[in-house]
Amino acid sequence: MPMHGVVKESSTSTKLRETAPPLGHFRSQAIGRYEQNQRLLIKRGKWSDFQTAVDEYAVLGHAELVPTPDLTKPDSQTFYMPMHGVVK
Repeated sequence: MPMHGVVKESSTSTKLRETAPPLGHFRSQAIGRYEQNQRLLIKRGKWSDFQTAVDEYAVLGHAELVPTPDLTKPDSQTFYMPMHGVVK
């Protein structure tokens, strides 16, 4: 169940300067990391725990859905952070 670009950490939002150089192409890396973690969690029977944690972050206001128009913004206006593990 792909979730490409659906979670946005609201506490880390930063406005880019007009003159800032592009950050690079991280979307494919972030998607790859997400899919790798998804396969591992499914294999270990932990996928539902991950989904529950993401839902909880949204309910608490720590994360929100990324607006659909933002999913097609150019690399100069976006940055995709690859997933990383968080122990709760």
